[in-house]
Amino acid sequence: MRVAVISAEAVPYSKTGGLGDVAGALPKALKQIGEDSFLITPFYNQQTKFNLIAHTAFDDLWFDWRGKPYKCTVFYSEANGSPSFLIDAPEYFNRSSIYGFREDYERFAFFNHAALALIKRLGRPPEIVHLNDWHCGFAATEIAHLRYWDRYWSTPRTVFSIHNMAYQGVFGMEELWKLGFSS
Repeated sequence: MRVAVISAEAVPYSKTGGLGDVAGALPKALKQIGEDSFLITPFYNQQTKFNLIAHTAFDDLWFDWRGKPYKCTVFYSEANGSPSFLIDAPEYFNRSSIYGFREDYERFAFFNHAALALIKRLGRPPEIVHLNDWHCGFAATEIAHLRYWDRYWSTPRTVFSIHNMAYQGVFGMEELWKLGFSS
C-alpha cells in the first residue's frame, strides 16, 4: 500500500511536540513492515542548522496558488529512515519559529496545496493520505473537491489524526474565503 504522510512537523526535520515525534516515526514504521510510504513536510529556516543529508528532488514544482503560478523547490532526505520530501518556500517557512504567526492559516493552506501538487508529480497516487492536525485539514478539503473532477484523486482516501486538541488553528471564516474556500 502506498501511504503519503503530510505533517507540519516531523522528527528529525522539525519538532515542537509529540506531533513531530509521531509524524517522523510513522513513515519509517510503515516502511519497516513493507509499505510504500513517504513523508511531506515544510523546509523551515531552522532546518539549515542541522546537517541533514538532503538533495534537491525538484527545483521546479509548479502549481497554481491563489490564481497565480507558483514555483518552489523540494528537497529529498531519508534522515528519518524513510523517503521524505521537504517543501522549500522561504516566504512561508523562513521564519524565526515554526508556529505563532498571524497568517499561519495561509502558510499551512499553501503547504497543503504544494504537498498535493508534489504527490501528483511523484506519479502513482497513494491509497492513503495521512494528514496530521489542523495544519493539514486544508488538504482533506482539497482532496474531497478534487475527487470529483481529477481522476488522479478519485481513489486515495484520507486519514486525519488529531494529536493535541488544544491546538486548533483558530481563524475566521473570512480568511478561508481569502484562500478560495467557500462554505
